[in-house]
Amino acid sequence: MDRDLSDQLERVEELLNDLEKEFNKILLSKEISGRAKNITHEVIEKLSNILDQVAKRLWDQYVLQNLTEEEKVRARVYFPIAKDQHSFDSIIGRSLKNFKEKYPKLYAYYLSKQSFVVGNSWISNLRDIAGKKHIGLVPQRRTEVTHMTIASNAGTVHFISENVTFGPGVAILGASVDPNTQRIIPTLGVEEKVEKWVTFVIEKYEVDALQFCKDSFKNVKSMIEELGQPFKLP
Repeated sequence: MDRDLSDQLERVEELLNDLEKEFNKILLSKEISGRAKNITHEVIEKLSNILDQVAKRLWDQYVLQNLTEEEKVRARVYFPIAKDQHSFDSIIGRSLKNFKEKYPKLYAYYLSKQSFVVGNSWISNLRDIAGKKHIGLVPQRRTEVTHMTIASNAGTVHFISENVTFGPGVAILGASVDPNTQRIIPTLGVEEKVEKWVTFVIEKYEVDALQFCKDSFKNVKSMIEELGQPFKLP
C-alpha cells in the first residue's frame, strides 16, 4: 500500500481509539461533548479525503498520460459518489468525456462502490457528512436501547426490545412471551439476558457514530487493498 495512504489510515485508527475513549467517558452524560463531535467529524473527513487521493492516484496512473493539455486543465478529480445511476454518469462525464468507453474497468469499479448499489449506503453518508464542514459539526444525540438475548441448546436469538412488539401466543426457542411485559415466561433450559446499550447517533443519518466510523474505516481500507490487484495501485 502507498506509504502516505498507510500513514493516514494509521492516524484514523488513532482517532478511532480517541473517539471510543471519549464516548465511554460520556456514557452517563445527557449531552454529547464537543470533543466527541469534533473527533467524529475528523475521522469522517479524513476517510473522505483518502478516497479522493485514491481517485487521484488512479487518474494519474491510467488516465493523465492520455489527455490533452486542455483536458488536464479542465479535469476535476475526486472519488465519484452519487445517489443514483443518472447522477453517477453525470459526475463521471464531468471528469472526462466518454470515460465509460475509454476506461471500462475504472468505470465498473467506481460504479460497484456507489450508494445505490446494495450494501454501500455508508459511502454516500460519509461524503455527505464530510461536506458539512463548511456548515458546522453534525449534531448527535444520546440514545438507550434494550438489547435482549434469548438462548437455549437450540440456539440464540438477539433483538432490540424497542424495535419489536410480541402479541399473544408468541414463543422464542420454546419459551412463551408475556405480551404485557414483553419478556419470556421463565422456562427450563431457556435463558434471557437483558442489557441497556447506550449509543450516540448522528442525527439525520440515524447511524451509531462510533460504529459508522469504524465500519467506514474498515471499508475504505478494504477498498484500497482491493485496488492493489486489478489496478496495481502504487
